[in-house]
Amino acid sequence: MNVKTSIIALLLAAASLPCVAQDAKKDASKVEPTKIELPSDNIINHFRSRNSGTAVVEWYEFSDGKNKYVTGYYSTNGDNHKVVYRNGAYYCTETEVPVEFCPAKIKAAVDTLAPGLKLKELYYEYTYRAQGYRAVMQKGRGKKAQVRDLMFDIKGSFMREENPAKVIRGF
Repeated sequence: MNVKTSIIALLLAAASLPCVAQDAKKDASKVEPTKIELPSDNIINHFRSRNSGTAVVEWYEFSDGKNKYVTGYYSTNGDNHKVVYRNGAYYCTETEVPVEFCPAKIKAAVDTLAPGLKLKELYYEYTYRAQGYRAVMQKGRGKKAQVRDLMFDIKGSFMREENPAKVIRGF
């Protein structure tokens, strides 16, 4: 009986190993950004050339396995901004927009495209090539919350939905 019990216990332990490995992979994909003192000189020089009046910037670093992101959070004239660099090159800048100032066309589209979800955050996003809005809708709280990110062009027309897991959160 002891040998049979031992074999069953070993088989159960071996069967649980792939689950543990999968959980480790899931946790590795949810790596939180790490605060850093300063990014590379290239990033600092680019940032200063575009934001000469900025005094305090909090820098964070994040890697998704393929790309390395450096994100800076700062405020100017009461507006909160986030600048993102991907692999050392400028990627985008976001400015937080108070929800009460959401353009009417976006508000109407959000109500239609995401029924049951509430507009929680709105960002004006711009890059060298494009500009527009990112609307974040949410239902519920915590890890079980349903979150959707909808992208709109500068005129308020719906463009696409972003995968919320791939968006660098902040503010």
